[in-house]
Amino acid sequence: MRARAAVVLGVLALAGCGSQASKPVPTACFGAPAPIVAALRHAPGPVTLAGGTRLSDCVALARSDSDLQGLGLSLTPVADQLRARAPSDPAAALQLGYLAGAVHRGAAATSGLSAQLASRIEQEAVPDPGAGAAARAALARGGRLGRAGG
Repeated sequence: MRARAAVVLGVLALAGCGSQASKPVPTACFGAPAPIVAALRHAPGPVTLAGGTRLSDCVALARSDSDLQGLGLSLTPVADQLRARAPSDPAAALQLGYLAGAVHRGAAATSGLSAQLASRIEQEAVPDPGAGAAARAALARGGRLGRAGG
């Protein structure tokens, strides 16, 4: 009787493992950089994409190589644009820090799958040697905000 109960419980456990499909990455996470740049302008307030999607959710939900490639194609140009402006523009520095922090937050929720994307975006958020104190402080503040709730 115990053996039969163990088998039934095992079958039920296995049936439950694959029954829930993983939530797909929202389409707002992919595409042209403009909507992401526009959303980041809300930092230090809440930054969300269409449908209320947080940037960290985009990264946390990425489960395939194609998802990660798509995110890289969407997020890397944003980071590049912000990095170019960040040394002399504290608002851009804050937004860049927020982006890096949010990507870090999302990657931390995965089993290392998004680590390369997070590393790439975080490299962009390393302060430029010529950046002023205000830009450096804004970059650091943005990073904290993105990790906390991005």
